Amino acid sequence: MRPFATAVSGYLDRPPLFNDATRVYELRFRHTDCAAPTFVFIPAAVHYPEGYDVYLTDGTYTVQVKPPEQGGWHVLSYAHTEKHELHILQLAPKAAKAKKRGGRSRHRHIQIALPGDAV
Repeated sequence: MRPFATAVSGYLDRPPLFNDATRVYELRFRHTDCAAPTFVFIPAAVHYPEGYDVYLTDGTYTVQVKPPEQGGWHVLSYAHTEKHELHILQLAPKAAKAKKRGGRSRHRHIQIALPGDAV
């Protein structure tokens, strides 16, 4: 099972990508007038047991977390801004480097903690 978008607030710029070797997931979309958030299902216990980093072009996100005894899956809710026409969301294993475009990353780096992590 791989990460996948369950709802997109707009239309896909290209099909979502998941690299099995690096475990990097990328979702690219262009927004419409829809104000609803974009949702991404994350099988964290399968692909990101040590946690993951979230990279965004803009906006904010929250994560609903289920503990390992309930499947260990997460649902990320991404609320984009209208600042950019193209929105990119990447997931990568904790501390891994996401792809950079033109030598610089246009993504804001946000690291999340898993339940039980020291804060």
